[in-house]
Amino acid sequence: MASVNLIYSVLLVALMMAFPEFWAGIFSKDPQLIDAVSRTLPTFVAGMSIFGLQRACQQTFVALNEARISVFIAFLRKIFLLVPLSLILPRFMGLMGVFRAEPIADISAAVCCCIIFAVRFPAILRKNEAEGGRPGKS
Repeated sequence: MASVNLIYSVLLVALMMAFPEFWAGIFSKDPQLIDAVSRTLPTFVAGMSIFGLQRACQQTFVALNEARISVFIAFLRKIFLLVPLSLILPRFMGLMGVFRAEPIADISAAVCCCIIFAVRFPAILRKNEAEGGRPGKS
C-alpha cells in the first residue's frame, strides 16, 4: 500500500509540476490566472510527493484500530502546521509564503507520521499478538 501510494503521489505531483498551465487551463482561460498558477502550483504541490507515505501510515493505523493516532496525524498536517505556517510565512516571504506553507506542512507531517509509524507499529503488533493475534482488537 505504501509503495502504490508513494508512486501515485510522485507521478501525480510530477505531472502537476511539469504542466501547471495545462491544469490551470482546465478551469480557466484567463491568461493572467494561468500565469499565476504556473508560477505557484509547482511550489504548492511540492510536498505532496511524499504524501502517499502519510496516507498509507494513517490508513494502517485506522485498520489496526488506532484511529486516534490517525486523526492526530491529520490534525498535525492541516491544523497544527498548515494554519500557523499560512499566517506566519507571508510576513517573511510575502504572498509566496502562503504557497510555501503547504509543502512545508506536508513534508513535516509526513516525516512525523513515518517516525510515529516506525515507533508505534511494532508495539501495536506485539499488543495484538499478546491478545491472540487479532488486528484491530483493543
